[in-house]
Order: sequence, then C-alpha cells, then structure tokens
Amino acid sequence: MENKYGKKVTPVHKFMRYFIDHNKNIPLQKLIDKKYDHSLFRPLLAETEDYVLQHISYIHAGSFVTYLIDTYGLDKFEQLYNKSEPENRLTEIYGMTTVELENEWIQYIKKNITFTSDDRLELDSFYIINSEIDSIDPEIFEKE
Repeated sequence: MENKYGKKVTPVHKFMRYFIDHNKNIPLQKLIDKKYDHSLFRPLLAETEDYVLQHISYIHAGSFVTYLIDTYGLDKFEQLYNKSEPENRLTEIYGMTTVELENEWIQYIKKNITFTSDDRLELDSFYIINSEIDSIDPEIFEKE
C-alpha cells in the first residue's frame, strides 16, 4: 500500500520479475510460515546477505499483497491482514490454495511485468541485491 499511497515507490512487481527470471523467488508457503518469519523478515543482520534477504522478503510480500489488493480488492485483503493462520485464511477468503494463489500471482507477473536493462539502473538497491543474492542459502528459494 505504501507503493500506492506513500512517498517513495519501490516497484515490487519489477523486482519480482527479476527474481522469477533468475529462480530467486521465495515460495509463498515460506513467506507466510511462522517458522521462517525471523529468518526472512527479522534476520540477525550480521552480514550483508541478511539485509538483502530481509529486503527481498519484503519485496516479495509487497508484490503479493499488491497483487491481492489490485486483483481482489481491499475488502477481501482486510479479512486476511494481521490474522492468525494465514494459509487457512487465504483459502477461506480467496477460494484457492496457497499454491494456486502463488501460481496465479507468478503468472500475472510473467504476463504483465517486464524487466529491462534500463530497470537495473533505475531501481534503488538493485546492484546491492544482485551482488549478494547468490550468497543467500539456496534452500530459501526451494519449495518444500
């Protein structure tokens, strides 16, 4: 929502396109699983890769939330926001499993969003993310 109403815009869908194209997208299941919460959104921040992982986790979350709101409306999203058991709530509210919603979101990004060489120059923190993303544990990007 900050992307739409805040001051500084981070083009989360463009970043997501880059992550998808480079097989560096974090599975939705991990993004909503409490056991990954601290490692993705609240890492120790001892190394540069921790900052990058946190940053890309928020980009993923921002892209997914933006997709949900833009596609299904704010009213549905408000039924999900800040509630327990997000996986069950996603299915209940949107009528799809987490896997189905993730596939729909990823397909939306692939179909509607481009990532060009010019985007590399325009996106804040792109080169920091790009230089550190390969140092992140590859298991983060694997589906369970």
